[in-house]
Amino acid sequence: MLYGQPADIESITVYYVVQNSANGYISATYLRKQSDADSYMTLISNTSDHISTTASSYTLVPSSGNSLSTNAGLILRLDLAFANDSSYVQIGGIRIQIGHHDLY
Repeated sequence: MLYGQPADIESITVYYVVQNSANGYISATYLRKQSDADSYMTLISNTSDHISTTASSYTLVPSSGNSLSTNAGLILRLDLAFANDSSYVQIGGIRIQIGHHDLY
């Protein structure tokens, strides 16, 4: 609910930069709607590598099931791949865009 009205997740945007794309990058992004300890619905499943060595972002849109409810939470999972322990992946922020649910 958003201001008492049904709401939908419209998109997520991940802002990031990697130090060296051969040694560390984002290998997958998942967004899940969790309703209890062991029940969830995957809204976004993206296994594209994100390897930009300059500040960048990518936006993903849920395919279905994106309506929020009062008894569900969101879990964002970023899988990171590293070839060594001296490189980094910097997450600058995550934006979740929420809009009012179309009642018609």
